[in-house]
Amino acid sequence: MKYLKYVLPILIIPIIFIAYHNYKTKPITQTLTREQILSADTNDYSSNSVLVWDDFRIGKLDQNDGSIPVSKLDDPIYCSMNLPSESLSDVMIEAWRDNGHIVGDTSSPDAKKILNFGAVEETTGAVLPDNFSVYIGKMKMYAYSKSRKRWILLDSQPYPRGIYIYTLPWTTTVSEKCKNVTYYDDYARVDLTKDELEGNCLHFWGSPVDLDKADYLYYAASYDIWVSENSVDLLTASGGIDTKDAQGQNTISQLYSSRGFSCQTYLKSIWGTTVPNSEYDLCNTSELNQIY
Repeated sequence: MKYLKYVLPILIIPIIFIAYHNYKTKPITQTLTREQILSADTNDYSSNSVLVWDDFRIGKLDQNDGSIPVSKLDDPIYCSMNLPSESLSDVMIEAWRDNGHIVGDTSSPDAKKILNFGAVEETTGAVLPDNFSVYIGKMKMYAYSKSRKRWILLDSQPYPRGIYIYTLPWTTTVSEKCKNVTYYDDYARVDLTKDELEGNCLHFWGSPVDLDKADYLYYAASYDIWVSENSVDLLTASGGIDTKDAQGQNTISQLYSSRGFSCQTYLKSIWGTTVPNSEYDLCNTSELNQIY
């Protein structure tokens, strides 16, 4: 017994170390409300925390679940498909699109090309000013190449190649090319009136490119947007990718729809992707933030 006082510390110290190590490395899941997760800051949580939005809606094809490691709170690409929308339009609410969704694939034999697009609609409950401006910058689209094991650039435009107003709902839509568009070196200014956009959608896109189904595994796209001061918090922007027929005209499927972003006077990049959460790090998806 006289040696017990020396043996006990030897036994206890490793146990304490193991318990501390498990505490520091085991993920801590914290469920948050919509408002809490939208305002979450990396400094407010331990580095091994995983934040989960309690109302994340998982669709039939979704590979995301609203789980966000604190280390990815500052990654706009990861958050584009896991955070709730900053703002919503009536169309988004009707379609249960408060978070990003994967909604289709490239399996159709008619899908020959791929095209990234953006959409801007009035935010639910907003009253638009009589005249305002929307500024749209670069649009880029990427694919993860299985053969090269890295992301490759599919399309890069300094501003959209087509800018139209589409009437809503989409089932009976009629489109008209925007008339008041001014093009600069790296963005386009679209001057709009309340009558033009109210109840409708400003729809724009890049350039269709060939679809390599055998090599392309996942897709991601983004565009830059900002608005005039009198339309701050009144417009909601979102994005997606369509597959097209051989002529690049008719839509075959939509791959994803992003969450909604509240338009401001400062630039926002509207990201979206088809990468599952489980494959995000394996594909080094975060590198797109640097090469965009």
